[in-house]
Amino acid sequence: MHIVRHTLSAVCLLTCLGAHAQRTISQDYRTQVDRSAEIAPVGVNVFGDTTDIATGETSFHHTVVSLPGNNALPVEVKLAYEFYDNGFGAVYHMSFERPYISGIFSIQTGWVATAQDGTASRAKCSQPPTLSFPPEVENTSGKAETFFPEEYWHGNHLVLPGGSSTLMRALSTSNTTGPTDGPDYRWTTNSHWYFSCVANADGSETFVGRSPDGLKYYFDEAQTGDGGQLAIKKEAFLGGTTVLQRQEIRFYASKIEDRFGNWVKHEPTANGFTISSSDGRTLVATSTATGYDIQSGSRTWKIDLTDGARVINPDLSEWKLTFSGEITRTQS
Repeated sequence: MHIVRHTLSAVCLLTCLGAHAQRTISQDYRTQVDRSAEIAPVGVNVFGDTTDIATGETSFHHTVVSLPGNNALPVEVKLAYEFYDNGFGAVYHMSFERPYISGIFSIQTGWVATAQDGTASRAKCSQPPTLSFPPEVENTSGKAETFFPEEYWHGNHLVLPGGSSTLMRALSTSNTTGPTDGPDYRWTTNSHWYFSCVANADGSETFVGRSPDGLKYYFDEAQTGDGGQLAIKKEAFLGGTTVLQRQEIRFYASKIEDRFGNWVKHEPTANGFTISSSDGRTLVATSTATGYDIQSGSRTWKIDLTDGARVINPDLSEWKLTFSGEITRTQS
């Protein structure tokens, strides 16, 4: 099985159906409004499910294996199986959960901020709040025109296992409300996460997040998102349609560290990934013809994704998710 970002390639085919379809800026903006306009509870988790009443998206979350250790840092594999209608058809998507930060940008620039001269800057983390958004960009097809950041970018978000997504806000250099443990924190969320910056040799930057409980998350494993309807269109200044192709970019946490120096690392391999810790705990995920095998020593957890999702534990007990029927969207 070919691995793409630890998700099934077959799922990507479902997700990417209609990838060349385009939505208008107003339709794209309405999607963002729908996510935040309604005050509604998010799921009750009766069967491992979470339903966002505002958007209709339903996801199932299951911990395949979690190894206890000498510290509280998690060495575990969690599944997320999502069902939703993206406006062009049903999407069924499986992924392995771990924290990441996310933004949607032009495919021409990738994740960038704005330099003093108005061009794209790879210093995506350390720019002041007035320049923390991406620049105006050229269209990718159609009539000649540009797109402003407020038309194609909807902020950067912290996404945690379980599906919670929180907007990141840029902090000014004079801000004094953040932690005082040394780093220069440049971003925050309303859930009290703070982010500092790491400069790379190529001039780009990545993020280090500090959670409310004091853990450090190194968000430096870059991946593109899982497809979907990301092209937007609008009427060009001189008439006709102009189009911008966008992509979601994610920075996954490759390492978690506590204040005592204990750590957990997540490292991709040629056919899966490995999770290891400073206290010796290790999980190795390997792709198979039908899903994945997760191994810890002599024990193996088998994940079968041929029909929904099925987890076979070492003692042969099972967790299974199946579905029937179709997802439909109604509007009143």
